[in-house]
Amino acid sequence: MTHVDPAGVVCLKWPDAFNGCGLQSKAILDELSHHGWLALDPLSPFRKVTEIEVESGEKWRVVRLQPAVSRLMAIGQPARPVGLTPTAERVEPPRQPRPVPQETDGAGADERLALIRKVVATLRAAIQQGLLTPEADGPFVWLPSRKAESLLIERLQLERTKILRLGAVVPDVFLCRTRNKLHCYRIPAVPVGEGGGRDQP
Repeated sequence: MTHVDPAGVVCLKWPDAFNGCGLQSKAILDELSHHGWLALDPLSPFRKVTEIEVESGEKWRVVRLQPAVSRLMAIGQPARPVGLTPTAERVEPPRQPRPVPQETDGAGADERLALIRKVVATLRAAIQQGLLTPEADGPFVWLPSRKAESLLIERLQLERTKILRLGAVVPDVFLCRTRNKLHCYRIPAVPVGEGGGRDQP
C-alpha cells in the first residue's frame, strides 16, 4: 500500500491505503490538500492523484505526502517495503486543518521536527508521572499550558516563543491553541495497547 520514491516522498496507493477510514474519496483529498500535506507536481498543481511505476513494474495511482509529514507519520520508523501495512494507514484525517508551513526541507526543518518529538515525549512523560492532567478529545489530549510550559522550559531549555512557533509546524502532532478561554497544548493520545498501555514518545 506504500512506496517511497528516490526523493524520500512516501506514496500511498489510491484509494486502497485509505479503505476503512470512513470518508469519501473527495473528502480525503480535500482534507489532505487543505492541510498542506500533499506533495504536488508544480507542473500539475491541481492533480492530487498521480500514477507511478513501483519496483515490480506495476503501475499505481497514488497520493504523495510532504517529506516532513511522512517522517512524522512514520514516528521515527524506517520506511517499510511494499506489501506491509504502513503506519500512515492508521492515521485519521486531520481534525483541526491548518496549513503546514512550506519551509519543511533542510536542516532547520529537521531540527524543528526533532524538537517537536522531544516536546511530545516530555509532555507524555509528565502525564505518566502525574505532573500533568490531560483532557481526552478523541485521538488527542489537551494540556493547560500554564504548567506544561514551565515544565518544557525547565526540561528542554526552550523559550516560550519557540514553543509557540513549534505549535504551528505540524498541528496534528503538537498544537498551541486557546481552548475554553485557556491556552492549551494538544498532542496525540497514545494508542490503546501501545507500550503496554504506558505513554511512549
